[in-house]
Amino acid sequence: MAYGKEISEYKNKIAAALLENEKIVKAISEVIPKEKADEIDDLMYHYIFPYDYIPQIPQEVGCYICYELYVPKVSTKNYFFKDLIFEFVVICHQDVMRTDYGATRIDYIASLIEEIFNGSDDYTFKPLELVSSVPGHVTQKHRCRTVRFVAEDFNKEVC
Repeated sequence: MAYGKEISEYKNKIAAALLENEKIVKAISEVIPKEKADEIDDLMYHYIFPYDYIPQIPQEVGCYICYELYVPKVSTKNYFFKDLIFEFVVICHQDVMRTDYGATRIDYIASLIEEIFNGSDDYTFKPLELVSSVPGHVTQKHRCRTVRFVAEDFNKEVC
């Protein structure tokens, strides 16, 4: 299968998993500004992005999940296997970091992402493995946590 088509299929499955998780939807939806309330029912491409996204306005209050997939290596021994990296970036404006969940909003959402994907074999023949969870910032007012999983999958169709 071509990488582009396969990556699109992975991303669609990831979108479904994120949107089906009521806790993630609530953690994002409860901080959507009132003037953008119409976006609550359509989080994809407003607050959940299957690509890297950075809020354009530093004052823009909200919480976002961006995700991307990488194929950094294909086996050179037999070309049957490839390495995959699943990367999620949770971004929140610092004014909505505080929660009643016992963690900051980015840490809470990152932990929910870890629960969904760590050890999951819904995507590749080997379970996804959490390899890092690193805090950071994307603007002066937006903090983030980048969560990465690795897995190995078939490079070619298996007979």
